[in-house]
Amino acid sequence: MLNRDQAFELIDRALALCGEADGAEVALGGGDLALTRFANSEIHQNVQEERIEVSVRAIMGRRTARASTSRLDDEGLAEVVQRAL
Repeated sequence: MLNRDQAFELIDRALALCGEADGAEVALGGGDLALTRFANSEIHQNVQEERIEVSVRAIMGRRTARASTSRLDDEGLAEVVQRAL
């Protein structure tokens, strides 16, 4: 999971990419997903995944759009901002 400083840094990076928009909103969400499968009264498979998603809403004039991604690198953030714009 991200700590508070990492979350704010990620939000700041995404907002900086929204320069041409009249307004922008960045939301972070996520959590842990877990799955356990049983066979013959024994654990057969146990999978756990930590997922963080970034959602960007861009406002241009009277139009708004939202795009989301789970890619947190610079390229992923640039791509999701462009989709929202």
